[in-house]
Amino acid sequence: MRSKIPRINRKSCNLCRRQKRKCDLQSRLENGVERCSRCAERDHECHFGSSDDTYGNERKSLQRCSSKSEPLEEPGVVEGCDSLPSLSPEVTAATILFDESPSSKFSGSFLEPCSEHSLFLQRVFGNHRPQNSHTTPLAESSSDSSSSESQNTEKATTAVAHEFIRHDTRSGAFRSARSHFFQLLLDEIAHPGATFPSHLVDLCGDTSAYVESLHAYFDFPGLYRPFVPEHAFWLDFYADRCSPALLSAIACCGISYTKAADKWKKQQRLAIACMKHLMKTEAVQTGSIVRLDDLEAIALLIDFKFDRAHKPPTTIWKRFMSHDALVLMSLQSRNRAPRKLDPSAALAHVDERFTLLYWDVFGRDAFRCLNQKSTSLILDHNPGSTEDFLRHEAGSYLDAILSLSIVARQIAKKLCNTTVKATGIAYGDIRSLYELLRHWRKNILPPKLQQPIDRQSEVAEKARVAMTSTPIAAREARLQRAVLWALEIKCYLQIEECVAWYGLREGVLVHTDAIALCTEHKSLKVALEAVDLARAIKENHPCDADLDGKPLVDLAPSILRDSCAEVCLWICSRGKRPSGLLEDQTRVNHSRPLGEQCLQTPEQIHTRGRRADYAKIAKSLRDAVAAALSHRDTEQMVIRLDDQIASLEAD
Repeated sequence: MRSKIPRINRKSCNLCRRQKRKCDLQSRLENGVERCSRCAERDHECHFGSSDDTYGNERKSLQRCSSKSEPLEEPGVVEGCDSLPSLSPEVTAATILFDESPSSKFSGSFLEPCSEHSLFLQRVFGNHRPQNSHTTPLAESSSDSSSSESQNTEKATTAVAHEFIRHDTRSGAFRSARSHFFQLLLDEIAHPGATFPSHLVDLCGDTSAYVESLHAYFDFPGLYRPFVPEHAFWLDFYADRCSPALLSAIACCGISYTKAADKWKKQQRLAIACMKHLMKTEAVQTGSIVRLDDLEAIALLIDFKFDRAHKPPTTIWKRFMSHDALVLMSLQSRNRAPRKLDPSAALAHVDERFTLLYWDVFGRDAFRCLNQKSTSLILDHNPGSTEDFLRHEAGSYLDAILSLSIVARQIAKKLCNTTVKATGIAYGDIRSLYELLRHWRKNILPPKLQQPIDRQSEVAEKARVAMTSTPIAAREARLQRAVLWALEIKCYLQIEECVAWYGLREGVLVHTDAIALCTEHKSLKVALEAVDLARAIKENHPCDADLDGKPLVDLAPSILRDSCAEVCLWICSRGKRPSGLLEDQTRVNHSRPLGEQCLQTPEQIHTRGRRADYAKIAKSLRDAVAAALSHRDTEQMVIRLDDQIASLEAD
């Protein structure tokens, strides 16, 4: 029996006390605010009652959730929890999985595209379950009773899938149980035959480092690419359904955000472990359909860079660890077997996760093809349907990314085709693409994700350069807003790059000159916006009190850091080119002889000052890149940028 704890006057609300977090309710009450910052952020009632009442209400909530989920035997419920040893006198598996206050990061608007966009992704990737007429002979030979039972189960599962229950894996009960649970794993009590968790723990150093790596992924990089839902991952984890490849990949992506010793070496070893697990899968060896969680692991490590000392000895892994292979395997997943034969059917929320994976692959493919001026392997079966999605406002971050990806595909389709490469770009196409980007900014992007500076009412250019930062508020939208802003800037600069590469099609010279000047103007305009973005993403991401804050650029390196590096290189290249009309105006203003001989000509003075201004802008972008300290390849990237800036200042 537990010893009775003497009652003391506590200063935390029920939610913060249960999650072992610092609570600012007392200070906010003095200012007339009736809720603490955590409850206000989640739009919850801020209760300040006795601990007995709190845990009594929580137990009632758990009993209701457990009673609702008992009849189902689908992935939404953790299988085999009854066979696990008791984790502690009061902490059970149900306590870990269910909590009365779901985390705000699991809100539907940030985890699922709207229904129209979900259907669009399903049509693009063609993912559907075979009907009864297409089932395999094994499935057809089943009895009528088992068939009807399966249909009833699927109907029940579909109903649960629409509810899409979300649970708070950051609760105090979860934190109290996880260390004990991992100790059970290491002692092979909970799962006597499983050896890979202990192997991954050894790669991370110890149990706490492994647990911290898993949580660090969902706390930081998982926020801008949320195609692996945290609640679904933990459901599979505790039911022993996660593939070793996904466990290795998540730990690999998260360990760089921890304080683990030698985390770079451990990250390389985890990546190699993921490769080895993938190579052993039946799908890779036989060419069959890849499991969903293995596809998620490949998507997580698709851009991972190996050191020479840790590079896998064989190059076979490159066959499936490439972008094209990921796209082809995602397209191949359309041929999913019936539920009983589907290797991914046992995973939690499998249909929603397939949609999120398609969202990530579609967006990655769109901007990669635009950046490389290549043709996508994802075909447009119905081009009219893509245009329909650009007529309505996006409802969430996922919808906004998807609509901007469609815009990026339109840019690549019009400016990177074989006709353009042979004859040049038509000025009408450029005008229509600029109008499409403007339409996306004004009419599609939801207000909560719009950039702080509106192009129609922005301040003067001189004042904008001197701005100290761009005010970005709303914790749940800061990172997503910065990512969307960076991708929009990339679209504008890619249009300018296509014009520089392929030129403009011969036509009316006045129109050609006008569109060339317009392209240069818009590119310089978004380059100045990139400076504002760079200042903003160097600020720390607001996180929980028990987590170390990270700069926003550190959370999304493949977009924020790399975009700042690209703009920095563009600024250095643009600063070395003559400024056209300004150069001519300088010669006219200084054509008269001066009273005394100058050491430098007016043109040289103008060029030196102009390059100094460009170098100043480039340095601010370089500093944003350097702020991504959690990634080892940042150092080499900064060295390259420093060389380009030095070349700009020296010429």
